Amino acid sequence: MLTSLMRGRIRSQLSIISPYFPSFSTESHDDFQPQVKKVPEGMEEIITLIDKQVKDNKILLYMKGTPAAPQCGFSMKVFLVI
Repeated sequence: MLTSLMRGRIRSQLSIISPYFPSFSTESHDDFQPQVKKVPEGMEEIITLIDKQVKDNKILLYMKGTPAAPQCGFSMKVFLVI
């Protein structure tokens, strides 16, 4: 969960970045919206799901948080690149 201080820092960073990236938006494309899916219960199901996702997608990102509210610096940097 983001604290108000963390939100303020993110907004501050975004305000610095936005002028240099005119296409940058805090709104995510529908493809990047969080999706609720059935969570596998057993380790074998989890491994099968990850294997399928890696094979079915040319690019795949597991990130902490959401594009609008990344939960770590790496996730935020990757979001900015995407």
